[in-house]
Formats: sequence, structure tokens, C-alpha cells
Amino acid sequence: MVKLGICLFGLLDLSNEEEIMNRLFILALYEEFTLYVLATISNSPKGNDIVFKIAQKVDGWGKIHAVEYLEPATDEIREWILRKGCANAVMDAYLGLECAIKGDLINALKRDSFDEELFEGISVIIDALLDEGPVDGISVYEHTEEALKLYLRIATEHAFTIIHLWRLLNLQAWLENATISNRDELKKICDNIVNREAWKEMIMEILNKPDDELLFYAINAGLRLNMDIIEFVFRAVKKNPVEHFGYLHILYKNPEYANELTKIYEELLPLDAMAAGMGNFLFPENYAKEHHCLEFILQELKNYPEMGEKLVETGLKSPVVRERIAACKVIEEWSKRLNQNLDTISPGLYAILKEIARIEVDKDSRQLMKKLLRTK
Repeated sequence: MVKLGICLFGLLDLSNEEEIMNRLFILALYEEFTLYVLATISNSPKGNDIVFKIAQKVDGWGKIHAVEYLEPATDEIREWILRKGCANAVMDAYLGLECAIKGDLINALKRDSFDEELFEGISVIIDALLDEGPVDGISVYEHTEEALKLYLRIATEHAFTIIHLWRLLNLQAWLENATISNRDELKKICDNIVNREAWKEMIMEILNKPDDELLFYAINAGLRLNMDIIEFVFRAVKKNPVEHFGYLHILYKNPEYANELTKIYEELLPLDAMAAGMGNFLFPENYAKEHHCLEFILQELKNYPEMGEKLVETGLKSPVVRERIAACKVIEEWSKRLNQNLDTISPGLYAILKEIARIEVDKDSRQLMKKLLRTK
């Protein structure tokens, strides 16, 4: 009803209805109503000013919609778009092209001076343009070659944080397969920046503090620079296994790390609570991070027959469908590697799988389970 009411206001002339406009502004701060308010007020005489106020107050999809509705009618608006318009809680890529055009990125890059905030905002836009997974970006931006050249020259002087390095490494990776005419020139400039020895010192400083909020950027940059940092990654994961599960695909390549981490997770995770029984959930209702850990671990246990049976058992008993499938994939791979059926590898898991298959609600999972239960 609230959404319908907001839409009905769009049929009225609200130019002199200050109280109504103020209330619509308040409603716009709630993401569920942001888009409806934007559509209602955007055509009113002072609508763009209110859209600008909304854009500065919201985040996530609310901000994405607000910037899309926002017209760059003044220098103040264009400057805000350049400095703070792109970054959002969903994905920066959704606003990369929008901000590059509305913020007049190409002319901003031609300025004589840049403060830290402006360089950061422009860096976010450039990085967002490179990520064309969800939307068009750098491939349709008409000033790509000139903009990247100007940006790299600015970055030569202004890039100094680990996040700056991470974005430059993203650009370096993009340039590897780019088809633009000045690719080689840009790649040379970019290589010169990312190959500075000072970056490695910064990375090591962060890696020595496993709780540092910049740890992700340090690890990601260190690996891309081919630094020997695996031991530091291992220490970080051991210190906070649930928070840093995203690095397991790296660490499980080492059998010693794999064995130790598997034991840690078997002791740490609330396996009994996670094995809540049959369900058809796409996402866990409880213990979200712990379930994510389990999913990542199951992907790696395929390579280690008979390791982590407790974790595989939890996967089979999970209410999350993809975890049951992942556990079955582990069993399937174990059988191939050992050339044995599950009842030989683990009678306990065989009994559990047989019981789960009987009540499995997902068709694909049930077929996979029945296949695994067949004997030679």
C-alpha cells in the first residue's frame, strides 16, 4: 500500500507541497521505497535537487537507482559524482559508466591538481568500468584510451595505498588482453607503478597483522605479484578460520596445511547444529558464515580421500541443497581415486547416505545419491 501511495503522488503537482516532499524524502531512505520515490519526484520542478539529497544519504540499490535518476545539472553534483557517486554496497560496476559520463570523467582527468578524495573517487570509477560482469563499462566508454593514459599518469604520483595497488593490478590484468591502440604504452606505465619495491614492504607489513582490515588486498596483491606469502595466509586463516575461509582453495593445495585445517574446522564448526536435517534451502537460515566455510572445505576435500569425514557427514545432513550435492561430489571423487565403493571406503558414511537418499527432497540430489549407493 505504501508503494501504491507513493506512485499515486506522481500524478499530482507537488511543486508547492513541501511537507509531502519531505515525507517522500524520508521514505526514500528505506531501500524498499527508494526507487518508487525517485520515479515519483524526478519530474517535479525541484525533483533533481531532492534526488541529489537522496543519493547522498542512501547506499546499495538505493544509491544505484538514485545516481541513475540524478541529472548532472550543476558543478556541485558533477563533483560529488566523481568523488563519491560510484562506490556502493552492492557492486561498484553498476555505476561505473554512469559516473564516468555524468561526472565528466575525461575532463576531470585533465585537471592540474588532485586531492586524495578526488583521486580515490576517480580510481573507483576506473576500476568499476573494468568490471563488465553485470553491465557495460570500459568497452563502450568513448574516451577509454585517453582516460586510461591520463589516469595512469596521475596514479604515478598519487597511488600510495594497498587498495590503489589492488586496483592498478586489476587494470594491469585487463590490459593483458585489451585491444586498444595504446595498450603497450599503458601496460608499460602500469607495470612501472605496480613493480615498485615499496609495495612489497607494505604488503608484508599488513600480512604480519592477520586482523588488519586490509588483509584481503594485501593477500590478493601479494599473490598477483608472485610473492611467497602462503605461510602468512596460513597463519591468518588459523587465527580466524571462519572469517578467512575464502583462502582455503590456496592452502588446500598443500597436503600438510589441508590436514591441519581440516582438523581445525572439525573441532571449530558447530557441526551438530549445522546438520539440521533435510531441507530445500538455497541459503542457510542460521550459521551463515559457518555454512560458507563448509561449502569451501567440501570443494577441497575431493582431493583428499577419507579426510574430513565429519565435514562430509555434516554436508550430507545439511538443510542446504548445494551442500548435500557438494558432499556427494566429495564421495564420488573419493570412489574414483580409490577405485572403491563408498561402503568399502566408509561404512558410516554409506549408512548415512542411504538414509538421506530415502528422504531427499531435491530430485537431482536424490539421483546422485542413488548412483553413489550402487555397488559394482
